[in-house]
Amino acid sequence: ASYSLQLDPLSHSRKSAKETDASMLLPAVSEVTIAFGTLRLGSTVHETIIACEAAEGYVRRILDAPTNQSFWSISVNDETFKKKIGRLFGGTKLLVALGFHFEQSGTILTVAKADSNGV
Repeated sequence: ASYSLQLDPLSHSRKSAKETDASMLLPAVSEVTIAFGTLRLGSTVHETIIACEAAEGYVRRILDAPTNQSFWSISVNDETFKKKIGRLFGGTKLLVALGFHFEQSGTILTVAKADSNGV
């Protein structure tokens, strides 16, 4: 079985009506699941665990101290970031799926500040 649709939903090839109907029966797959799958495909189990622990650490720091805005950004040139998650295929994709986005020509991953509605 092919998992290309789950790993990259935009990679559809031209399908017959019967195949298209069948693909609509697939359960929705979250961006985090896709990113984790990508990370796992390109890394060893040990590297994947370390990357997931690093991603959890970045998110945990923000949740534990949301007023400390220094925790809201990660330099992609930081040696710890590169060693644990940045060098891995799918590593930054996981952080993007968790709510980070690139700024400053791709050198900083940051979380957007919530607006007055908490979004």
